[in-house]
Amino acid sequence: MNTTSLNGHVNLVGEISTETWRAPFVQSKEARRLLNVTLEEAQLLEKICRASDRGKAVGLKQNASCASLLKWRLSLASYPIEELDPLLWTLQQGMVETTQQSGQQLDEHWLSNIFTEVCELAQKPLTGKYK
Repeated sequence: MNTTSLNGHVNLVGEISTETWRAPFVQSKEARRLLNVTLEEAQLLEKICRASDRGKAVGLKQNASCASLLKWRLSLASYPIEELDPLLWTLQQGMVETTQQSGQQLDEHWLSNIFTEVCELAQKPLTGKYK
């Protein structure tokens, strides 16, 4: 039986910094840029997450970030996003009109699209460096 032993360190470097990944959207322009959302959309998402009859009721956390949204999505990983669509649509109903008053039209699958994008961002490759 042959064995090999290696000693050293592996540093993993991602395309997205940890600080940006964990930064609340309402506070970080860089975090909003990742999802291509405006400050107004980030504020709407935060309202949804904070509302006791909406986001809080389904376990979303306030100070929404890529990390918190991915964590929530992974807690429901056994459900395809298509099955969560009705839930996400219900969460955004009544809240979307607030943003539409400013002249910005949001898609009826706006919240679902945000979760899809977060999941895609989470799959970005890491680069490992062995020292």
